Amino acid sequence: MLKNIIGIIAIITAIVLLPFISSYFSQKEYVEINREIRSTLFDSYDNKNLLIFFGYVGCADICTPRLYELSLIYEKLKDTKIDVQVLFINLTKLEDPEVANLFAKSFNKDFKGIYLQKPELESLKREFNVYSAPALGDPDEVDHTTFLYLLKKVDSKYYLKKIYTKTPFLISIDGNDL
Repeated sequence: MLKNIIGIIAIITAIVLLPFISSYFSQKEYVEINREIRSTLFDSYDNKNLLIFFGYVGCADICTPRLYELSLIYEKLKDTKIDVQVLFINLTKLEDPEVANLFAKSFNKDFKGIYLQKPELESLKREFNVYSAPALGDPDEVDHTTFLYLLKKVDSKYYLKKIYTKTPFLISIDGNDL
């Protein structure tokens, strides 16, 4: 009996609070964070700023428009001489790992596409709290996080500074974000 009452209270609470919670998060353009990213993947980069997007090759609904948008932002940032590298990290298995890089470069010649083996990818997903899973309706699609991550290099370490949660990505072109 007590379990049923607790369950009913939990459902009522969720119904009442859910509109407020989703409304709060949908208003935010980004979340500020200051956490070191512990991954050797970024050791080979010297850029002061890294913009990272997780997706998969062939994703038409989310990745294609976001990477196109990111290309427009990147071109404006390049004009300001801000040191930034855009990385597209592929979330699915590919026959040819180079396809991830070719996909990223199809949006901008300066973008880099990265294909990781499953253990390294899973570790990186945990580090960034990235969600991905096969879509329920279509086995060729993958549901995944649609956020853009800003890493800043301080000394020799990268720190996650912002997670852009709303599109279009509202990155300050005047350099305030970067």
